[in-house]
Amino acid sequence: MAAIALAWLKTRVTAPIVGATKAHHLDALEEAININLNKEENHTLQAPYKAHDLEGVMADNRDREHNRDREHNWTQYLINDARK
Repeated sequence: MAAIALAWLKTRVTAPIVGATKAHHLDALEEAININLNKEENHTLQAPYKAHDLEGVMADNRDREHNRDREHNWTQYLINDARK
């Protein structure tokens, strides 16, 4: 499961930061490097994800004056991502 998760992550970000505290973490990373997910597999893995608004310290640090009309700060990102 870790290798699939890392393989999916590499399709979403340019430079994922992976922390390994055990040797088997590196094994999963090595396996993920060799996994190339197709569009259908990516969609299947992405479909259950529901974006959520920032919480805790991140929400507290948001510029409330400029963002007060936004229900969720990821809404625009998701709309643009779906059009790609």
